[in-house]
Amino acid sequence: MDLLNTKTYLNTWATELIRRARISLATVKNKKGVRATWKKSGKQWQPIGHKKVTYKSKSNATGRLSKSLDKDISVTQSDITISLSMEDYGIYVDQGRKPGKYAPPPKLKAWSGVKGIQFRDFKTGRFIKKSAGLFMVNRKIKHFGIEKTEFYTKPLNAMLEDLPEEIKARIIKDLEFEFLES
Repeated sequence: MDLLNTKTYLNTWATELIRRARISLATVKNKKGVRATWKKSGKQWQPIGHKKVTYKSKSNATGRLSKSLDKDISVTQSDITISLSMEDYGIYVDQGRKPGKYAPPPKLKAWSGVKGIQFRDFKTGRFIKKSAGLFMVNRKIKHFGIEKTEFYTKPLNAMLEDLPEEIKARIIKDLEFEFLES
């Protein structure tokens, strides 16, 4: 059984999902962050106060994540498989990161280089070393996590709602075609 109509529809559906996810990544959105005050107790840093702040930002620093979004559709005698893929870090951009673990320092350093971030001391306004700034960013990630963007989850859930009836209609059309040919 070829299921050409079904495969064509699923290919169009997956292409539209990827298009919507790319648009979501490129859109400037209001994001919530945390501005914290820290105190060192022993060898550990602990937040002693924090406030939530809102800022505007895109989720797509280099475009690498957007370019990595891909699909593969295979139809066999017994099943239909849709494989959706992206860069490994895409799951953290989509679902965020829970507090409790540091981000990998090499990845954080690469990210800051792409973003062109220069760190400043809030009190004096002077620039500080990149390593010190990255330490502060990583410490904040460990204690507060990273907010989720759902750039992939929201379009996927929206499109899954429409999928069942459409896919049934395509499969029926393919089956009718198969029976007419035989």
